[in-house]
Amino acid sequence: MKKVLFSCIALIIANSAFSQFWSTQFTGFGTESRGISGIHAKDSNIAWAYAFDGAAGADIQEFTMTANGGQTWTPGYIELGDPSLNIQNIVGVDANTAWVMASREADGSGGVFKTTDGGESWEFQIGGTTPDESWNNWVHFFDANSGVFMSDPVGGYFELYTTSDGGSNWTRVPSANIPAPLASEYGYTGGYTYVGNTVFFYTNKGRILKSTDKGLTWSVILPTGFVTDFGTTTNSGLMAFSDANKGIVFKKTANSTGTPTALSVYRTTNGGANWEAVTLSGINAATNITGISYVPGTSTIVASAVTQAAPGSYMSTDNGSTWTKLDAVQHTSVKCIEDFCYSGGYSSSTTQSGMFKSTQSLAVNEASNSRSIKVYPNPVADYFKIDTKGFEINEVKILLIDASGKLVKSFNSQDSYDVSGLAKGVYMLTITDGKKSETTKIIRK
Repeated sequence: MKKVLFSCIALIIANSAFSQFWSTQFTGFGTESRGISGIHAKDSNIAWAYAFDGAAGADIQEFTMTANGGQTWTPGYIELGDPSLNIQNIVGVDANTAWVMASREADGSGGVFKTTDGGESWEFQIGGTTPDESWNNWVHFFDANSGVFMSDPVGGYFELYTTSDGGSNWTRVPSANIPAPLASEYGYTGGYTYVGNTVFFYTNKGRILKSTDKGLTWSVILPTGFVTDFGTTTNSGLMAFSDANKGIVFKKTANSTGTPTALSVYRTTNGGANWEAVTLSGINAATNITGISYVPGTSTIVASAVTQAAPGSYMSTDNGSTWTKLDAVQHTSVKCIEDFCYSGGYSSSTTQSGMFKSTQSLAVNEASNSRSIKVYPNPVADYFKIDTKGFEINEVKILLIDASGKLVKSFNSQDSYDVSGLAKGVYMLTITDGKKSETTKIIRK
């Protein structure tokens, strides 16, 4: 039948050296080599994550959460009364309230469980209706009351339920509100993403379905013909969305042992009505990206790669065309919220590491690139020029700030600017004449 979503989890601890894009946080787990499987960040303070055993690769029922933006993380156990249930995703709305989707690998049974006491206890809410047919996949909550739960097709249509009272009561979405499944089509455990009130999930037939009204109605926004399958060893995919209209999809192909052989990327800016192939720079199939997340409302995407052969994290500020490597550390997952990102890692001891958080604001106004400041070429090799129209040339100062917030170079107005001595990466460029200033991003390649 089906299916546990294929994932390539490395089983050793990564090198501790990494760039200043990320700061290290301690997940609080008392066992070494705990890896982060998935992260849900509600806002700048609240985030929940669930773990796996990074030493043996085993599924475990453990979580960690923060209520202060990651300054401290508090771990705990997801006691479900059945150790054979594997946690597939977690979503929290405050320091006390969260839900998990848990399913058994053998038959997909299990369901949605909720905590209202910070993870001390978990109560079953809903599961699929038909054993061996209802394969529980994921749950999402938009706030403390509104949520949606997804299982595989039963009775000829996807089993989708919504709630408006925190999960006390669930109502199945009518078949008329959901596109009919293709022959033998199903979803994947944990195979969804969200932004605002919009939620997306993908299938084994390479389709993506979207709801913009908290799960009440659905449409197909990625038809067949782009991605073969979103979740097998040889064919898999990733998706991320900046908003209801702008999104990106990775199509990954590998051989029978999981070694990447090809990578194709597609993106949409009109809600899936049209998709275009992306010409890539900075990543390829061998990079083996395993997670992607938009900074909401922007064209900035952060990606993670966990494999031992090619670990690291990457960022694109131009909607997926050009990628810059941020570090060479194993990143198990990534999730961006507001103007920052979290990335999961491995705890290297019982007193440190396990989570990364970006050190700079990533919500740069995209309109800045269309105003009077124009940098070319961008990405930059060794030299770049600036169109300073609108600024008083004799008073112009150019400032370059690195990912850690450090001023690394400053210039007066000149014909071209030499950055050959700077490390590859993303920098913030500010131009000012004492009366006004504008900022944009540049990439040193």
